[in-house]
Amino acid sequence: MKKFLAVLSLAVVLGLGLGVPTTPAEAAYPQVSTKLTSSQTSSSTSRLKIGSSGLHILVGNYNSSKTIRWTIFKNGNAWTSGLVSAGQTYNYQFSASSISSGEYSLRLYCGKTGSNTGCSGTGALTAK
Repeated sequence: MKKFLAVLSLAVVLGLGLGVPTTPAEAAYPQVSTKLTSSQTSSSTSRLKIGSSGLHILVGNYNSSKTIRWTIFKNGNAWTSGLVSAGQTYNYQFSASSISSGEYSLRLYCGKTGSNTGCSGTGALTAK
């Protein structure tokens, strides 16, 4: 039941995987999102320009057995990365003081090495 609620919460936050804001307040924050489907080895967002705001990342792994690796790129270079276990969600806010201005994007990879298929997940970056 907890996994179902986590997936449902993530779907609402990401506008059912389309990156559509669910409330007027969320519409005020620029956001990019991506969806990793079972036939893909990876999937990327477009770039999100960050000035003086913080950066929020949300990655959901809907698979029951595979890990998703995520990487945030800053100005085209890998900046930070992590893993999301099967059925889990990663939700983190980078404060404005911990990042600098630039263009940020998110890439999701199926598996720890990014060479697998069969994953299902979504990811989003929001300037907040």
